[in-house]
Amino acid sequence: MSKQTEQILENQLVEQLKQLGYGLVHISSENQLIEKFITENLPVLEDSDEIPEAFEKFWNEEQIK
Repeated sequence: MSKQTEQILENQLVEQLKQLGYGLVHISSENQLIEKFITENLPVLEDSDEIPEAFEKFWNEEQIK
C-alpha cells in the first residue's frame, strides 16, 4: 500500500466536494457574511425561532451570488 501525503488527500477531498456541488469559501468571507446576516436580518426577525431558517436562506442566496 502506498502512502499519500496529507496535501494529496486534501486535494482529492476538495475535488470530491466540488463534484458534489460544494464550493470554496474563505474564512474571512464567511465571517463577513455572518456579520452581514447579523446586521441586516437580526433586527427585523421578531422570533428567535426564525433565525436558523432565515440564516440558511441568507447563506444559500449569498453563495449563489
